Amino acid sequence: DLEQRSIQQSKGSVQLRQLQREAEANRLIYENFLTRFKETSEQEDLQQADARLISPAKEGRFAGVPDALILGGTGILGLILGFGLLFLFEQLNNTFRSEDEVEDKTGVGVLASLPRFGRRRRRSQVLDYVRENPTSSLAEGIRNLRTALLLSNVDKPPKVIMVTSSLPAEGKSTTCMLLAEMSTLMGKKAIIVDCDIRRPTLHKTFNVKNEHDIISVLDGSAELEEVIYKDPESDLHVLPAVQSAPQAADILSSQRFADLVQALAERYDIVLLDSPPILLVSDASVVGNHADAAIYAVHWDKTPREAATRGLKQLRDLGIHVNGVVLTLVDRKRQSQYSYYRYGYSYYQNDYYVD
Repeated sequence: DLEQRSIQQSKGSVQLRQLQREAEANRLIYENFLTRFKETSEQEDLQQADARLISPAKEGRFAGVPDALILGGTGILGLILGFGLLFLFEQLNNTFRSEDEVEDKTGVGVLASLPRFGRRRRRSQVLDYVRENPTSSLAEGIRNLRTALLLSNVDKPPKVIMVTSSLPAEGKSTTCMLLAEMSTLMGKKAIIVDCDIRRPTLHKTFNVKNEHDIISVLDGSAELEEVIYKDPESDLHVLPAVQSAPQAADILSSQRFADLVQALAERYDIVLLDSPPILLVSDASVVGNHADAAIYAVHWDKTPREAATRGLKQLRDLGIHVNGVVLTLVDRKRQSQYSYYRYGYSYYQNDYYVD
């Protein structure tokens, strides 16, 4: 009996261990499935979008309108707005962009328009360019200026010419140099007198190394022939101002300066007086009394209209006759939008100008 019970207990133990192993395996499988389920649930929570539906979308008012019609309407509206802004900017513009504007606003005619020669060019390079390109638009503008001056008084062409402007950096000194250069190329003797003795610049342009200048001639410390500089590249003569003089108005209004201008007019065919800006100092008013003609330089699309009008009025009030205005540093491509070039004349300019 005991042996039989022992055999049964052994069989029961075997079955128990088998059931325990099956239970342990099922438990491990369950734990694995439970772990994967938790990971999947957490990933779903992380990837869920933050957006939520507030209200359903409704059909638009222009849903049935074709896209081409919408684009065409917005394009026309954009063009109207663009032209309106362009017209507004034109009305707010306070500079001169055409010869007609100069004549209408100042009452003075335009003698010539001098185009811009590159950007940030030195004056000596501009002279070389005109000398090497006699058929360029810049050279033609200088010829027009010289012709206009000669025709201003056919019986007695002006010999002493003053060039001034409203403000600095408007191209008056460059205009003086170009006009003198063109005169020398036509066989005339020309000299430039630097009358801006407060801020002289011509001696730097021509690299003058003289110790004496126009002030030395006026005070008697140097002879005129010793001071006149002759450009080796051409027959252009320059009477420079090297030292700055704050009492410039007193010097220029002296009798010695008047005698100096008279002496130069007897030696040269044309005497160009490069004077300071009229609105900054009174030197130009003094120099203008010794000139036969006066040219007023206006920077294209930069000089304010009020400045040019005021400067010209100041010269007229002093009894100085201004022969005309010279538009300097003109952008020919942009000018075609504002001046008579817009009528189609600019199409033919390349047939005559070789730039």
